[in-house]
Amino acid sequence: MANLRDILNKRNKKTDFEDIEALILNIGNERIEKILKDNKVQDKLNSLFDKYKKEALKLIESQVKTIKDGDKGDKGDKGDKGDKGDKGDKGDKGDKGDKGDKGNGGLDGKDGKDGKDGKDGKDGGPDTPEDIVKKVNTLEGVINISVIKDLTKYLDNIKNSIKTNKNKSSSGGGMGNVQHESKSVSSATTTVVTTYGIAGGGFAIWAYYQGQLIMRGTHYTVSDRTLTLTFTPEDNTTIDIIYIRG
Repeated sequence: MANLRDILNKRNKKTDFEDIEALILNIGNERIEKILKDNKVQDKLNSLFDKYKKEALKLIESQVKTIKDGDKGDKGDKGDKGDKGDKGDKGDKGDKGDKGDKGNGGLDGKDGKDGKDGKDGKDGGPDTPEDIVKKVNTLEGVINISVIKDLTKYLDNIKNSIKTNKNKSSSGGGMGNVQHESKSVSSATTTVVTTYGIAGGGFAIWAYYQGQLIMRGTHYTVSDRTLTLTFTPEDNTTIDIIYIRG
């Protein structure tokens, strides 16, 4: 960069610096030292310095602006990854969107595979057939005849059988056709067989288990001379059968 003297020469300005320079060249060192200590000389130098310092700075600034940018340097290495920033605050809830258009009806689905088995029902009551018989026999005058299946038919058959036997007997021997039999039963017994056929199509019969009346169609069924039990008797018990011989 040019020195201050060159800058001033380019501006074609004659300054007091030339006079001072000529003065210094023509005098001795002692006088130079004496002159420099002179307050007037110092004030003059300071004034000149302040005056041209501003022009020099302006010139330097204009020169800096004209300096052309250099070539772009090579790309530097990738820096280390920075620390993760703090999580931002949760944004406000957005407005509810518009309701969508109704979709087209889907195709009918195929029948599913066999469904699962249904849930088991609740367990039945703890009463055995014998318990039921005992409970029924304690309800005197309460059970209506219509609730017992086929009882009306059963009684009608007995009446008809008695009339028929009376017509067949010669002299009051109708009761001779009533038969009583006692059968020992156990938990293995499933059927009881009478000695004779039962009148009234199997309806002219009364059976008692351990002294308690058991009902035809509920506790046993009748086919010819065979009573098939629908309950399991206890060991070493008895069924008494009273029937009219057919």
